[in-house]
Amino acid sequence: MGRLEGKTALVTGAASGIGLHTSIRLAEEGARVMMTDINLKEVRQQAEKLGANAAFLKLDITEEEEWISVLDETVKRFDRLDILVNSAGMVLIADVEEITLEDWRKVHAVNLDGTFLGCKHGVREGIRRGFHHQLVLGLRDDRRFQSRCLQFQQGSREDAYQIGRAALCKGRLRHTLQLDSPHLHRNSDARIDDPGFA
Repeated sequence: MGRLEGKTALVTGAASGIGLHTSIRLAEEGARVMMTDINLKEVRQQAEKLGANAAFLKLDITEEEEWISVLDETVKRFDRLDILVNSAGMVLIADVEEITLEDWRKVHAVNLDGTFLGCKHGVREGIRRGFHHQLVLGLRDDRRFQSRCLQFQQGSREDAYQIGRAALCKGRLRHTLQLDSPHLHRNSDARIDDPGFA
């Protein structure tokens, strides 16, 4: 018997990459897996390879109504939700002065908003049904191939602020401004300082 026998997992970005391989591993451990992706054709093909314990749905993680619908369908099919893996993400390779505001917003809609929506509605669904031991994973770091977790604390009223600050001060923007821009003089130092909560 696998370690996750009887558990249900929902995985985003499951058509390829880490999302796909996470889905495979979860199924190997006995979990029933709802594989989701914006690429319906590819996620269908991958889910069919895993057999009866896998299902698939199209999900644009930036759309709140789609999250609600997919979670409802997952629970209808498998009767519970124990594990949520927010694997879907996107990367934009460009210098900071070349990134358009449209592209900036698109990346953050996927990488931050999508993960927030998954945590919000996934955790809510688990709590509503009495399952308090959910595993909620965030985005992967494409440089180190490690999982990153956006941590939402029950009872905290500062989640949006803290995660926004972390995205600004811990993210790539600071390093891009300091090191990567070809238009900054070698001795220039464009900094973003974290003042702490005020």
